[in-house]
Amino acid sequence: MKFAFLCRQRARSSGARVAVVGAGPAGLAATGYLVCRGHEVDVYDKLPLPGGMMTFAIPRYRIPLDAVMEGVEDLQNNFGVKFHLSTKVMCGERHDEGDELAKSSVDLAKLMEDYSAVLIATGTWRSRRLGVPGDDTENVVSALEFLLRLNLGKLGFLESKLGSFRRVVVVGGGLSAIDAAEESLLSGAQEVYLVYRRTIK
Repeated sequence: MKFAFLCRQRARSSGARVAVVGAGPAGLAATGYLVCRGHEVDVYDKLPLPGGMMTFAIPRYRIPLDAVMEGVEDLQNNFGVKFHLSTKVMCGERHDEGDELAKSSVDLAKLMEDYSAVLIATGTWRSRRLGVPGDDTENVVSALEFLLRLNLGKLGFLESKLGSFRRVVVVGGGLSAIDAAEESLLSGAQEVYLVYRRTIK
């Protein structure tokens, strides 16, 4: 997967330094664009590997991890991009999925002092809840939390707290819901039900 798709080699230096906050698809594509314009780029992400949801939420059969890492290595080796992983960029207090993996933090104001520009590409790491009684009980998790914990466990970054269940109900019909249903089956669930508000048509 090529993120610096606008050029084949490092451009002449512009003299500008840019911090990109978020190493997911948007952050990596923006980094590729910026290095092709000659800017020096540092990428910050709270997770232990680049790729965001491509690495930690989307199943491997849809986006292979090797393809993502190949693009990241191209940015590092051929364009001099530096990655500051397991580092959360702070601007006030807010909790999102994956925050517990950050080993250090840096203040957004500090980045704004140190760089010519800061690009925010943090993605959508906050799960939506159903807002019904019982949606916060022990065995009720969002699709994002389920997929994140499952992939963190597969990659050896976190011992999964999600047990294996014989019967799973997934509420929703979007891509995350389908991914959660398929991953539940692959993880050993015997029955998986998809509950959605619309008809099949």
